Amino acid sequence: MTDGNLEDVCRIVIVGMMGSGKTTIGKLLAKATGWPRYDNDLLLDQLYGMTPRQILEARGERALREAEDAALAHGLQAAPPAIVDAAAGAITSEASRDLLSTPIVVWLRASPETLARRAAGAAHRPWLQGGEEWFRTTALDRHELYASVADVQVDTDDRSPAEVAGEILDRLREICPGLQEEGRMSGVTIGVLLWNMAPDWPTFERAARRVDELGYDHIWTWDHLHAIFGEPQQPVFDGWMSLAAWAKVTSRVRLGLLVGANTFRNPGLVAKMATTLDHLSDGRAILGLGGAWFRYEHTAHGIEFGQSPGERLKWLDESAAAIRAVLDGGSATSEPDAHYSFSDLRQEPLPSQSRLPIMIGGSGEKKTLRTVARYADMWNMSGTPEVVHHKMAVLDAHCEDVGRDPAAIERTVSCKLFIRDTEAAAQALVERTMAQNRTPMDKVKDDETFWIGTPVQIADRLLSYREVGVSTFIPEIAAPYDDETLERMIGEVKPLVDRG
Repeated sequence: MTDGNLEDVCRIVIVGMMGSGKTTIGKLLAKATGWPRYDNDLLLDQLYGMTPRQILEARGERALREAEDAALAHGLQAAPPAIVDAAAGAITSEASRDLLSTPIVVWLRASPETLARRAAGAAHRPWLQGGEEWFRTTALDRHELYASVADVQVDTDDRSPAEVAGEILDRLREICPGLQEEGRMSGVTIGVLLWNMAPDWPTFERAARRVDELGYDHIWTWDHLHAIFGEPQQPVFDGWMSLAAWAKVTSRVRLGLLVGANTFRNPGLVAKMATTLDHLSDGRAILGLGGAWFRYEHTAHGIEFGQSPGERLKWLDESAAAIRAVLDGGSATSEPDAHYSFSDLRQEPLPSQSRLPIMIGGSGEKKTLRTVARYADMWNMSGTPEVVHHKMAVLDAHCEDVGRDPAAIERTVSCKLFIRDTEAAAQALVERTMAQNRTPMDKVKDDETFWIGTPVQIADRLLSYREVGVSTFIPEIAAPYDDETLERMIGEVKPLVDRG
């Protein structure tokens, strides 16, 4: 390991077996430091144009190991500072261990039981199907190797990724005091949803550009064909087309629907659209899915709405399973009694991202949250902190049932946001905005998702959700897209929340 100012010289390599949380924790470290992150799967795609599964199937396990060694070497050629996620098996070769003499090596330790649970379902690495016994046997050898090269060792059992990432940063500061204070982990991610009940396209596009300029993490819009506030027959722009247009006028924010109406489109078409958006945005797409609820637009357009919410949620689960398989390079074939009729559905190209995230919205405890546990990378809901805390516990139980690590699912809360110097001024902004959106105040006066107040008041509300484990907030901004609220949320509220 090289001594000196961390930001001038540092390359951090994260090592650990599959299931240790390298991907999630690596992303958190990259967000906290602002350093570029080089993911093993992305490096393999750059070098070979193939995923790990494709290399394994075409060339065999030995070729995959050699390719992962090459990916590590390629990642370490990046100019410092940088974060490199090493493949679990790369360290088994002497050549790769030699490469690790210079960077700071962080080993994410986990028990065989934890590793087996978190890695369940990794079909693209069939040797993992040996389960806990495979991990137990392999860990004896791997852990000795990891310990021989690690500068920092951190346990990940029964800990959240944010907690682990925070400890890593603290340990890095002990090693290299030159790490700047602004690199501290805040754990708070903030996006913005712009209502697509927009007066005109230039106004809508200008707001998206502003969200990107201000430094928000992601930008969203609805997937509705008619207005869901006030009169249904208002100007509404299509969600997917809006994302595609935004992709070409923004440069850094991630893009998604909050959330896509599953009933509107064939899931295979949705997977293709998301992949296309991912490529034209240079890997910034998020695929939003939900069961759909607004009967009016289905009736008006002649779109099948199903017999009940339960039937639509059954369709959603079937859809999410197929989309996840196709996006990951697999295939989808429907069961004989299924709603859809997929027949060995495969698609090319694959997304630009090694794993294009799926966001699922909704909080139904029996069906929706089980679908979230199975397939989602992000989950969105709204409600009081007490309600959110309860729903999170239900989700965690579903994750345990299906063998999914709950920490792999980013929990998000949305609200409608209005910020001014006084609560009275913020309330006046609400009234003006609702009037412009043809929405009587008596329709929204008791809506608990309307967050109205000063920066301090809004920060206090965010902190109450942080206390129950929410890491991501997505405020909704209605037309005409109040610039003061956008600026003060990121410029005043977020720093208050970061400081706790």
